Amino acid sequence: MTTSDLQNSSLWSLAWSDTVDAPTFTLNGQQYTEPFPSISCPILFTNRLLIVECSCTVPTGRNWKTAGNLKHYQTYPIGGNNQNTQILKTGLPLNQYKLVLAPSYASQYSVVIEDAYWLLTLAVNIYEFTGNLPIDSNFASIESALTTIQNSLNTLVGTS
Repeated sequence: MTTSDLQNSSLWSLAWSDTVDAPTFTLNGQQYTEPFPSISCPILFTNRLLIVECSCTVPTGRNWKTAGNLKHYQTYPIGGNNQNTQILKTGLPLNQYKLVLAPSYASQYSVVIEDAYWLLTLAVNIYEFTGNLPIDSNFASIESALTTIQNSLNTLVGTS
């Protein structure tokens, strides 16, 4: 794998997309918004490299910068039961793309977006890298490539 592989759009695939609204309720004729729920992606990922895009319209007068956290979970057989264990947590910028590299021991994992109780709606796109990542990847070169890609993505959407 080279940096040019990561920048090859044919090696990225939209794995999952959804838009979620915060639940609302009416009490005494007034409408209220409940805290924004967790978003569980219903698929298992097998490649370690994802790009996550979280976007929403920020209301006037608000200064929202984050879409919460992306948490990776892997199931381990502990005590005779399969236990869902968090293996990675990373912050998600709002209205930007985020490159995420799962740990090398994660052969398959699920993801959940949490901790953004203030949001009213959130559109999520998760892209999975479909190229080959070496099992013993040189993390320094991958991190450098990820930084290059992240900067390119942010330039494309006009953020920093």
